[in-house]
Amino acid sequence: MTGPKVRRLGRVGFREAWELQKRLGEALLRGEGPELILALEHPPVITLGRSTQPGDAGLPAEEWRARGVEVVPVDRGGRATYHGPGQVVVYPIVDLRRRGRDVRAYVHALEDAAAAALQRFGIPAQPGRDPVGVFIGAAKVASIGVAVRRWITRHGIAVNVVNDLRVYRHFTPCGLTGVPMTRVADHAPVPLGVVREAVIEEILVRLKRMEEPREPCSRPS
Repeated sequence: MTGPKVRRLGRVGFREAWELQKRLGEALLRGEGPELILALEHPPVITLGRSTQPGDAGLPAEEWRARGVEVVPVDRGGRATYHGPGQVVVYPIVDLRRRGRDVRAYVHALEDAAAAALQRFGIPAQPGRDPVGVFIGAAKVASIGVAVRRWITRHGIAVNVVNDLRVYRHFTPCGLTGVPMTRVADHAPVPLGVVREAVIEEILVRLKRMEEPREPCSRPS
């Protein structure tokens, strides 16, 4: 079986992308669609994962809307995070039944992929593990939150590249009090599209590594 196909979607509203992930995931589960990697950007949005605590969003939803930022509760793991223009957002729609049914290993693969992608440009990024994410020193550069339904994945990873970091002054991203946020542009002058392709390539490599080996076909005697 070939690896996931890649779709570069440009800028897509979060709710639209979320519904697309659901449809594609259901098609994959039924055997009617391929595995996919969706690469895109979102208009400004704060998403609230299943572990979100009161106060994580910082401001009331109506105040965020007045600032041009949507607030959306979602079905992924993790707490509050931000997506916006200037981020690389990648949503793998893949089948973990082919990859050991190991959600933790999948999350680690996303961390490792983003860190390896940034290391290509001389940026000393490292996977966080606990807390989950990718860090440059003490500062966080990429956030990860996934949902898995019947072993089909949704959501994924967001890498800060050239996005405006001022939004993080008003809420607690991923519940990590006191952890600063950073972006690729503060460490190396790498274009958004170049970072996107590096992240995609590294994710594809790690998804391939996770595939379970198949027994060779026996020859007739």
